[in-house]
Amino acid sequence: MWFAVQISLLTALFFATTLATPLKKQSRFTITQERINPFEKSPVKSLANTYRNKRDHRGVSASPEINSASPSNTYLEYGFIVSIDGQPVRLLFDTGSANLWVLGLGLQDKHQNHHLYDASASADPPSGALFWNTTFDFRGNNFGASGEFVTAAVEVGAFSSFQGVEVAILASQSIISDSASDGVLGLGFTSFQNIIADYQQPHFFDYVKQNLDEPLFTADFRINEPSSFDFGFIDPSKHTGDIVWVNNDATYGFWQTLVTGFTIGKEQSDHNGFKAAIASGCPNILLPIKQTTDYYSQVHNSSKDEISNLFVFPCKSVLPDLTLNLGSVYDAIIPGALLKGGPVNGLDIFGRGNEYCTGGIQINQFTSLGPDAILGSKFLQTTFVVFKDPDPSPKNSQLGFAAKSGEKSVLP
Repeated sequence: MWFAVQISLLTALFFATTLATPLKKQSRFTITQERINPFEKSPVKSLANTYRNKRDHRGVSASPEINSASPSNTYLEYGFIVSIDGQPVRLLFDTGSANLWVLGLGLQDKHQNHHLYDASASADPPSGALFWNTTFDFRGNNFGASGEFVTAAVEVGAFSSFQGVEVAILASQSIISDSASDGVLGLGFTSFQNIIADYQQPHFFDYVKQNLDEPLFTADFRINEPSSFDFGFIDPSKHTGDIVWVNNDATYGFWQTLVTGFTIGKEQSDHNGFKAAIASGCPNILLPIKQTTDYYSQVHNSSKDEISNLFVFPCKSVLPDLTLNLGSVYDAIIPGALLKGGPVNGLDIFGRGNEYCTGGIQINQFTSLGPDAILGSKFLQTTFVVFKDPDPSPKNSQLGFAAKSGEKSVLP
């Protein structure tokens, strides 16, 4: 998320004439993740990728789901399969960004675990004149991607349309080596997309909502099970109790709410509110420094690595539950067991071996770019969320929260 795309004036003119044309209208539809083979992955690398996610379009839960109790450190991977010009690709559905981009066949450094999109199959293949680019530096490490624009037939679930797609032909090794997805489908607001004041390309939900029964979508994230998004309707089987609504704070284009209460275990820790964006493209919960430090002060022998800024703790430690009061109307409870990541291995930056584990709560290092906090897939795995946007602008958008139904324990 927060991916600043540099776009030429030619690009703006191109998209101004490339409005999405629905091929297959649907008043409601669902897209569900498909199972991908389990794979070995370092949890520390995954946490490091959290920060990359915030600026290079990679923004989570097509992200890995951590099996926190697994001694073999096996991550179960699920992906949303989307068709672009008839070519299947695995996309990360991210409520924290707004661009649709995919790794292209012309990628300079190919990776065997990716499905690369062949842009030559597009109805409007790239000419080389329209170019997008982004770079991001995190503690001296460069992340970035660049490529060309095409107009393509995009099929998501039962809905399809012609729309603009960004095709990466250059990407940093950190992006290429992450086989979790082949690109991102952003569900944030259009103001995320670029720095051109006079033009912004509509995001995917803008294309879809005019055909829906209701101008909303829901996120139902599951633990070690396929997650799903419903468009145009609210499935009552996926939540329990009433849905509690709050006005969305669309500042900077986020799906964002105010956290008015912060409780660790049974002890209320903080009375000062802070803004939190809901970003399905982030695997973890990123909080302000004070709240993160307060949380780990309740975890035995936890400590923060000064180089990575990641909190770790002995794997035998019991983590307290975290309760966030949202908009003064809804308490979201995240069990401590869900907030325990895997053991530190593969990338032993702490020198502590497998005796220490990473945490699913970390410091939000991007407060200067927007919200004070980011609520990622670990939040969405415990709370059913509705994203409603009835108007062309997000000024009347709303967020709905409810308890999830039928969720299994985070431990076997």
